[in-house]
Amino acid sequence: MSIRTFDVAIIGGGPGGYSAAKFAAKKGLKIALIEKEKIGGICVNVGCVPTKAMMFSAELVYRLQRSLEYGIEIDNFSVDFKKVMERTRRISERVSSAIKDILENLDVKIYNGIGRLKSKNEVEIINNGKKEVINAKNIILATGSRPAILSLPGSNEDDIIYSENFFKLEDLPSSVCIIGAGAIGTELATALNAFGSEVNLIELMPNIIPTEDSELTEALKLSLEMKGINIFTSASVKKIESKNNTKKVYFNYNGEEKTIEVEKVIIATGRKPNVENLGLENIGINVNNKGIIVDEYLRTNIPNIYAVGDVIGKYLLAHTAMIEGEIAVRNILGEKIKMDYASVPRCIFTIPELASVGLSEKQAREMGINVKTVTTQIVSNTRALGMGETEGMIKIVTLVNTDTGKIIGIHMLGPLVTEVAGEATLAIKYGVSPREIVETFHAHPTIAEAIRDTALQLITTNNNYHKKR
Repeated sequence: MSIRTFDVAIIGGGPGGYSAAKFAAKKGLKIALIEKEKIGGICVNVGCVPTKAMMFSAELVYRLQRSLEYGIEIDNFSVDFKKVMERTRRISERVSSAIKDILENLDVKIYNGIGRLKSKNEVEIINNGKKEVINAKNIILATGSRPAILSLPGSNEDDIIYSENFFKLEDLPSSVCIIGAGAIGTELATALNAFGSEVNLIELMPNIIPTEDSELTEALKLSLEMKGINIFTSASVKKIESKNNTKKVYFNYNGEEKTIEVEKVIIATGRKPNVENLGLENIGINVNNKGIIVDEYLRTNIPNIYAVGDVIGKYLLAHTAMIEGEIAVRNILGEKIKMDYASVPRCIFTIPELASVGLSEKQAREMGINVKTVTTQIVSNTRALGMGETEGMIKIVTLVNTDTGKIIGIHMLGPLVTEVAGEATLAIKYGVSPREIVETFHAHPTIAEAIRDTALQLITTNNNYHKKR
């Protein structure tokens, strides 16, 4: 039997892999995509997509609890957690199926199985004990990541919940302890609290979502606490014990040893790149503790092999992986495009939402950058006021000592702010000034106006911002 040859073989069918496959196929390349589970990867099947579907249900619950504020009287509504979870799974299956149909209509050859490198041009596919080898002029590695397992007594029990198995839950836990208050931990905490669980959230760092601006995350922490979530920051977990169908979590908080007894424990403390059993050692591809090492063109040390997405450990975000997948293909086609991470939007779908692009004030100052910042409260925004969602703020970080006051960071907390993250991304990517935002029409009444109002405050407090380019 002759060995099939492709222009590009892609190992991994998550956002980075399927985006690369779709883009390459549209460019006329012959593509093979190898995926061991469902097309869409973690994002579509157990991550971004089902989580956001669940968060929509949670948001409805919060609104129903406050229905009288909106002039609507609703008595005795209830949450059917099983149906909520069934809905999330249906949506994931629908999205996965739609992506697969698109790829097949583009003549992408989809292989179900585990892909391993045999050489710089050969990929071995293993499926139910059967092996097949294909040839490829170029290869893209997009194998993603998995939850990092804590080296903590009791953390390896079968009933410990990670993001990958969360959506298998059928019954709402009466109480949970979530270890890790990053994006995943805070989103799960928000949803479970809305559905009626007693939620405890433990974070090792001084702030929840420690990668983001502390002014916003402190405001978010207060909002979550007001909703009834118990939050412990600067807290270190010592061990987890199972006893009589419950879990005891032992941790240090403010110099004291504390214990929480809950029905379920969820661990959301980061992710680890999937570099094992990929055959990297067969051809000497370089890796480090973050993942596969690539250059600014997303090439590995083997010129015809690229890597994208979580497996390279740059930004563990689906939309980053999608762009990386497309740029890898464009470089395969000879365009020589560098990957630029300066304007990656970071969106967290808590209630209220948090969205950030660019540098925080603290990051800029630590880098020795002279900056000016202005913060406005979302309560002054007419759309937010009409929605009854007045918690939050907009913060803009700009350069000083320049004629234009170029924006280098926009940070937002409030309703629907993830939907206007695109404006913030464009502003930072193309070096927009506050004056240029102010001179751009913003529809009224919209949340986007809050960005303009904040920019307006900047240019009215410093005459330097009025100068034309």
